[in-house]
Amino acid sequence: MLNEFKKYARPFYWKMQKFRALLCGTTKFEKQWESLYQEDGEKLILDSWEDRFSLRRQYFRDYFKRHVPFESVLEFGCHCGCNLYGLAKEYPELNLMGIDVNPQLIKMGRALLGQEELGNISLRTGNVQSLKEIGDKSIDVVFTDAVLIYVGPDQIHEVFDHFKRIARKSVILQEWHHDEEKESLFYKGFWVWNYRKFFSDKTKINITKIPPDIWPADGWRKYGNVIEIEFE
Repeated sequence: MLNEFKKYARPFYWKMQKFRALLCGTTKFEKQWESLYQEDGEKLILDSWEDRFSLRRQYFRDYFKRHVPFESVLEFGCHCGCNLYGLAKEYPELNLMGIDVNPQLIKMGRALLGQEELGNISLRTGNVQSLKEIGDKSIDVVFTDAVLIYVGPDQIHEVFDHFKRIARKSVILQEWHHDEEKESLFYKGFWVWNYRKFFSDKTKINITKIPPDIWPADGWRKYGNVIEIEFE
């Protein structure tokens, strides 16, 4: 009986969660993310910092090889800088910038990167509004990693308007993608976007499914892709 109840209740639960996400907008996720790591934050961030050597980050980093040469990179939603650390080690001549809404992550990220003596990375606190401060065609490559799953319909078009304005060469995304006709899906509390909808047919887009052994979690097995958008 209980299993039958769960079977019928689950779709209703996720419909209510989608309604709540649409009602509250992306600000809800921003506030949740901004308040993370307030308790035992330093230990949790240090644990996350160890993930900079993970297989999934190396897998994602390998896609950047297709876009060389480039001199500048921006990560939107950089956490404490794990991806930027790997890029700095692989491309020491790069100018790297990261933006994240959580001030604790930025503070710890600066300290951790400073210990590694990586002077070519700058981190700053900010959100989508902060992208307005970055000049047109001022960054070669803009990228995100598991960030746009939190961005709802109220902000996603603004995000891509900025990405297209800022990026001189490429946008690289490790996100949830679907190929249905509709623009978005809502899967277990997160947004899944058809990224082809945000760019014209003339834009070169390459979408590659992430192997399940790289990121085995349910949503990533189902929708995880690397999306490469080239403007040159």
